[in-house]
Amino acid sequence: ACLRSSPGVEDLHDLHIWSVSTTDVVLTVHLVMSEATNHDQFLRSLRDQLFQRFDIGHTTIQIEHQRNAHPCQHSVCCYHR
Repeated sequence: ACLRSSPGVEDLHDLHIWSVSTTDVVLTVHLVMSEATNHDQFLRSLRDQLFQRFDIGHTTIQIEHQRNAHPCQHSVCCYHR
């Protein structure tokens, strides 16, 4: 809900969250966004929010635009067909 409600986010997929130690949590996600978003500012703000709200200190966020979003059609790498 936090990611989906972020400004400019139209959809998301391939969200993974896991603990790499007792104190470090990692998040990776693909966000489908509108083209007009200032991505650098958005990423800084989202990283800060994820850390403050959920104590997630390591993030990898891939931004995609609707026309390029989720190009994979193979069940080997995609679980949601």
